[in-house]
Amino acid sequence: LGAEINVGTRSIEHFDAVKDKFSLRAEPFIADLTNESAVGKAVRLEKTFDYLPTDIVLSAAAGMEPFMRSLMSGLAKIRRAPEGEKHGMLEELRGEARGWVDDAMPFAQSVNYQGNVDLLLALKDSLPDDPQREMRVIFYSSLPSTFVEVEEPPTSYRGIATTKGGFEKWMET
Repeated sequence: LGAEINVGTRSIEHFDAVKDKFSLRAEPFIADLTNESAVGKAVRLEKTFDYLPTDIVLSAAAGMEPFMRSLMSGLAKIRRAPEGEKHGMLEELRGEARGWVDDAMPFAQSVNYQGNVDLLLALKDSLPDDPQREMRVIFYSSLPSTFVEVEEPPTSYRGIATTKGGFEKWMET
């Protein structure tokens, strides 16, 4: 439909694989969201080549990788266990999983929350400043982001459609 797409990822190899798989006309945005200076550098590079977005769809997912293999292995053992042992094994695995989640939480929050905020703050001055043009910001995040213990999800987890001025106000909250 003529969209200009920037695909963000941590490596040029992953960008190339996504671009080829979906036959995209796209530009790369290579940055690790857990590294604020890398995000700033990537935004400056985007400005240099005039690849800056007018609408943003941000999808971040990380945090479960360190324990996923152990979790799946534990679940497979429970599935194969005799019926009378499954409940106890499941409770034991739940206890282990709580520790795994606690250990992985700082990294998961840096990718699924803080990285998103840093990227948007780096981009906000470059977004179109046309009060008549509405822009969209949409977020997708992975399971670890649901473990954030707050009454409401952070503002950056909600999609918006607004002007640049509205976006800047939204970022302040």
